[in-house]
Amino acid sequence: MSTLIAGLPCMQELTAFSCTSLTALSCLSTSLQILWLNGCCNVETLNLNVSLPNLHTLNLSGCTKLKVSPEALVTSAPSLRVLDLTGWSSLKSLDCEGLPCMQWLDLRYCTSLTALSCLSTSLQILSLYGSCNVERLNLNVSLPNLHTLNLSGCTKLKVSPEALVTSAPSLRVLDLTGWSSLKSLDCEGLPCMQWLDLRYCTSLTALSCLSTSLQILSLYGSCNVERLNLNMSLPNLHTLNLSGCTKLKVNPEALVTSAPSLRELDLTGWSSLKSLDCEGLPCMQELTAFSCTSLTALSCLSTSLQILWLNGCCNVETLNLNVSLPNLHTLNLSGCTKLKSESGSTCYHPRPHCGCWI
Repeated sequence: MSTLIAGLPCMQELTAFSCTSLTALSCLSTSLQILWLNGCCNVETLNLNVSLPNLHTLNLSGCTKLKVSPEALVTSAPSLRVLDLTGWSSLKSLDCEGLPCMQWLDLRYCTSLTALSCLSTSLQILSLYGSCNVERLNLNVSLPNLHTLNLSGCTKLKVSPEALVTSAPSLRVLDLTGWSSLKSLDCEGLPCMQWLDLRYCTSLTALSCLSTSLQILSLYGSCNVERLNLNMSLPNLHTLNLSGCTKLKVNPEALVTSAPSLRELDLTGWSSLKSLDCEGLPCMQELTAFSCTSLTALSCLSTSLQILWLNGCCNVETLNLNVSLPNLHTLNLSGCTKLKSESGSTCYHPRPHCGCWI
């Protein structure tokens, strides 16, 4: 099936999401502003012989059979602000020199992509998630408007963390998941950082100069982290995942003092943790301490607590339940065989309406 729209000179927005039999699209109007072809996996021909001066949004995600060069895209649509080429596994390089208005560039799973150059200073969002062969990313120019950068899985990228910080001072979201060669990260030049994802950065040992604007920090699986700068207050930090960070030299009291607004805390695998006092965490909603095998006592739980995971904490004896926990709906005490109720027995009676694993 092919589509011909020669009789639609006023067309501004065309959506053909998941038209899986579509093979050709021709005679596009020069008035076209938005074109959605995501999921049109059999499209081969897209007529770009005419200029599309008003086209600002183009989604070609999954159009892996499309016989259109990146240069043709750039030449025909100089006003592009949003471009999605997710899944273009044959794309080897992309020069964005002719796209001065580009704001959102999505190149996820472009597994043959090795180089990206001439990024526009107007760029706000760049995702290279899963583009595992990218080696060169042109950061010689400042990207003052870039606030979201996803480089998850880009383990071959030859860009230092310092270059990232220097070139994009307005970053709010940074994902470096899987950067196994990353040894340290100094966030001093990132005053706007809100979400920092450093999962599975297995060589990372130190993280410093965290911004007071930070809201979410994940170090899940970064098993060699030893130093986390918590000398300053992190008043906006509400989600902290330290699962598997068993070498981290930070005591629970420091966590509580520095991040009083914490709502989610994951300390999975902290086998050296012996006790945890949550008195300074009045906003805590989800607490995960899976397999903290040395943990014996947990106290001063917040009345805001909704989820508590203690499965595998085989030495827990004391759990402060003197206060009401009206919002607790999920409680996992699987394997907590030493837990003593207020009467001193090892039985525990779950509260009504609480999902409980014992």
